[in-house]
Amino acid sequence: MARRPRTSKGRPTNPNFFIFCEGESERAFIDMLRTTYRRPVQLIPIKSKANITERTISSALKHFDTTPNDLSYLMFDLDVEGILEKMQRISTARHLLSSPCFEYWLLLHFEAHPTPISTSECLKRLAKFAPWYRKGALTAGQWAILAPTIDTAANRARSLAFPANPSTQIYRLLEDLEIVSKPISTKCK
Repeated sequence: MARRPRTSKGRPTNPNFFIFCEGESERAFIDMLRTTYRRPVQLIPIKSKANITERTISSALKHFDTTPNDLSYLMFDLDVEGILEKMQRISTARHLLSSPCFEYWLLLHFEAHPTPISTSECLKRLAKFAPWYRKGALTAGQWAILAPTIDTAANRARSLAFPANPSTQIYRLLEDLEIVSKPISTKCK
C-alpha cells in the first residue's frame, strides 16, 4: 500500500530530493550534500544504468513519503554507449549527467578543462590536484577543500556544451538545493 503524501498545515513544504545513481563516488558526494544543506536528500542506488526507466523511478518512490514539490534526479556517467539516449527518454527526473564521468565535476573545482577527455585521463588530472581522492570516498576534510570552489566549478560547467565531452550537469542539483536553502522572507502587515 502506498503512503499518502504529506500535507502542509499552512507552511510551504520543502521538497525531498530523490537522486538515482549507480556509482560509489556519486554516493559519497550526495552524503556530503546531505550534511552541508541539511535537506531531505534520498539516495536511491541503481545496480545498472540499463535498469533505469520511468517505471523504476515511480516504483522506487512508492517507498517514501512524498510531496508534490519533490524533485527526482538521474546522476549517471555518459561513458557507456547509448546511455544518453536512454536517459533522455526519462522525463520524470532532472538529469545530472556527466561526460565522461562524475570525476570531471570534481576536476572542474581545480581547473577548467574544455577539451575532450577520457575517464582514465580525467582521474589522472584530478590526482594532480587531489592526490587524496579515491573513487567512492569523500571525507569531511576533503569536502572542506572542494566546498569553497563549488561556484567556480558550476560556472565552468555552465560554460560547456552538454552533452559534448567534456560536460557535466551536477551544478543543477546544487542550484536547486540553494534555492530551497534560502530563507523564505515574510512580510509584516
